[in-house]
Amino acid sequence: MKKKANSAENMLFERDNVAQKVLTEHVGKFGHSLAGSVAALSLTQLFKDGLIIVDNISWCVIGLVVAFVIYWIASTIVFIRTTAHG
Repeated sequence: MKKKANSAENMLFERDNVAQKVLTEHVGKFGHSLAGSVAALSLTQLFKDGLIIVDNISWCVIGLVVAFVIYWIASTIVFIRTTAHG
């Protein structure tokens, strides 16, 4: 009877482990796509009709920094979750 309980417990642990990995992958993908979208939006604010708009350079830099921070946070979450859970 104890062996069956251990087997069921191991199955639950494995299921939770797989769920954690899938969730981590989705968080990483979402974070990276969000960072890409923010970066693209920032760059589109810089160019208009093929010309660089000098007034928007500061907003573009701020947007790229925000995109980098989002990317870094998502990458850090994925790294921590994958190393902590195998």
